[in-house]
Amino acid sequence: HDRQVAVAVPGVGKTEVVAALVERLVEVEGVDADDGVLVLSFSNAAVFAVERRLRQSGASLVAVQTMDSLAGEVLHDLAEFETKGLGFDGRIELAARLIATEGWDRLERIKHLIVDEVQDVVGVRADFLGRVIEALPEDSGFTALGDPAQGIYDFQIQPDSNGRQPTSATSSQQLVRN
Repeated sequence: HDRQVAVAVPGVGKTEVVAALVERLVEVEGVDADDGVLVLSFSNAAVFAVERRLRQSGASLVAVQTMDSLAGEVLHDLAEFETKGLGFDGRIELAARLIATEGWDRLERIKHLIVDEVQDVVGVRADFLGRVIEALPEDSGFTALGDPAQGIYDFQIQPDSNGRQPTSATSSQQLVRN
């Protein structure tokens, strides 16, 4: 399976690409819709948009969720202590550590990971996504779609060693290169 990043401006059909990719993976390549494809997005609004597009296109419904909800599943399955007192970022950090140290059997079944709105995947969520990608089987593919101009969290990224302020897209591209 391919590993690719698609960068496109608003309105060109990234969500339609997600639906078409899901349809191709399930209908043409025979990937199991129930647990072979995972679509992640930054926000609930983006998750709902992807789910709506999948229904409209007639593509198979697959797991579509936020990174925070995926991290919640990791914690439910792997954490050996109560995590309710942790904030959002703390939950994401713990889930990333658990995936790195213990693995997670759900990821072993994923044949293709699709990340929508990747421009907003920064900080602890970028680290978490990196751990998810590392835990995928070697023959799994992934597709990351986003628009750097729509990034809403650039202000949280620290300048690099040369004093340059990287964009969230740069962070996402570095994530994919690693």
